Amino acid sequence: MQAPKTFDELKARQRAERDQWPPSVALRTHRALSWLKRAESESSDPDACFTFLWISFNSAYGRFIEGAQDANERQKYEEFIQILLGSDRTKRIDALLFDSLAESMERLIANKFVQFDYWHHQMFPVDNRDWEKRLNSEVNSASYYQRKRMSHPYLMIVLSRLQILRNQIMHGASTWNSKTNRDQVQDAAAFMRQFVPLMIEVMMDVPDQEWGEPMYPVQY
Repeated sequence: MQAPKTFDELKARQRAERDQWPPSVALRTHRALSWLKRAESESSDPDACFTFLWISFNSAYGRFIEGAQDANERQKYEEFIQILLGSDRTKRIDALLFDSLAESMERLIANKFVQFDYWHHQMFPVDNRDWEKRLNSEVNSASYYQRKRMSHPYLMIVLSRLQILRNQIMHGASTWNSKTNRDQVQDAAAFMRQFVPLMIEVMMDVPDQEWGEPMYPVQY
């Protein structure tokens, strides 16, 4: 698989083509690229790199869902991911998940420190939630999806792990540059460094796809 496009490469294309795109796509890619650029300067700081790349991702998928303004983040990005994968006609995202980063994605999915049920059990032990059984079930499901190259359910498991990490960082529930539990931060940043520019490139490939109206449109 080729190396992901850089900010400079993607921004040059965006400037050359954006006048022919729907304004919503031009705005989404502009915003996403701005945060990708910021992330590229954080190659030695995975905490910061992951944070800026998640914001870039959020710039692409964020949307108001009519009649469901309280929709959670998973609802918002699940539909986006389905459209994104369907628009990736040469299966570059599949190659990223199942070939280039297969080992690190397996490790991330198996990491209990970015699994919802593990933390639910730590906070509410009286619920007797069997987090180990749930984790094993998710690992087994992911292994099946990987063998069958079923990118949508596999990527949703990956993103569920990334969202826990995102919550930990954004809500001050982790220590910057901590000496503990660094595997998930390293693996998450490595994935997002490749996934985010590829995501932006796919959106540019099919600008007429219905990506939805962006949140907080520019006002003057």
